[in-house]
Amino acid sequence: METSEARSAQAEAIQSVKAVNRAIERRLFHSQIAQWMSLNLTMGQVKAMMALARDAAPGMNVSALAEALHVGKPAASILVDQLVQQGYAERTEDHDDRRRTLVALTPLALDLVERLRQGSSEPFERWLGSLEADDLAALTRGLRALLATIERDAPPAPHDAEDAAEAPSNERSSAS
Repeated sequence: METSEARSAQAEAIQSVKAVNRAIERRLFHSQIAQWMSLNLTMGQVKAMMALARDAAPGMNVSALAEALHVGKPAASILVDQLVQQGYAERTEDHDDRRRTLVALTPLALDLVERLRQGSSEPFERWLGSLEADDLAALTRGLRALLATIERDAPPAPHDAEDAAEAPSNERSSAS
């Protein structure tokens, strides 16, 4: 039976973790704000690029993009037009159905998406690299426990297979 002291201690620990997480998120945000502010893209265009990057090959039709963005087909079509004009997307013929047109990101856009994704990982890796081995191992154990809880409660994310493939090598490196 759980005591009120134990529940109180757990609630305090949860609040502490949330506060630390918010502080880390703020530092990560500030470390990459200049990169995001330099973009000459609307939020809708960025979202469209991220949706297209998620399903990169061989491309996506405008209807699927509209569904992914929760917007109408005309709005998605306008976003695609804007991305094409800026050199971030291209339309290609669907080889399986010549009546359909697919939208894919250009190498320029794929590079931008990768830089935006990596933007927050560079300082994070630097910060992690400055931790003592014991602290890094404890953090890894705690994050793995949190991930296990999340995976029990939530459906898998689209890239969980990629993340899981990286986990064993990370586990070996944290054990040494």
